[in-house]
Amino acid sequence: MDDFTGTWALAAYGFSREGGFSGSPSAYQRAIADFLVGQGGVELAPAEGLGLSVEPSGRFTQTQSEAFTGYVYDADGVETSRGVFDGTLREADGAAYLHPDRIPVWAEPTGRYAPPPRIRLDDGDTVVCDWVRRDGDALVRTISVVTDGAYPSRAVLRYRRLGAE
Repeated sequence: MDDFTGTWALAAYGFSREGGFSGSPSAYQRAIADFLVGQGGVELAPAEGLGLSVEPSGRFTQTQSEAFTGYVYDADGVETSRGVFDGTLREADGAAYLHPDRIPVWAEPTGRYAPPPRIRLDDGDTVVCDWVRRDGDALVRTISVVTDGAYPSRAVLRYRRLGAE
């Protein structure tokens, strides 16, 4: 968790909606799974107005100011311009996944697309994978969402560590 510990400020942001999935049922399922745990495919532009603080225990809090004008996903997986929530990072395979403090029991991940803790919400219609990784001195957060099994979208947020200038 040490790689992620600290206070981070948004430096760049990008958002995209993809075209969808096709193929046989097994290929379709695999394409969704690959998209959810994937990264990239989003052009980033300078941005500000979001903060992420991570404690050594993995506990995180988020902040948002009026300076942020993009879209993210709230704790329930809803696309919104005001989507901050608090929770816990859960590590797996060198990455850390953001999980909100509470989600409804019926929206707990089932493992149909990826083993826990990779998916943070799966309510039957909306599936969300929200993870962070280090890229040099930066922290990169990728929020991948598939709605109704057909509509993929992704937000990528690049943070800089505060106090490390």
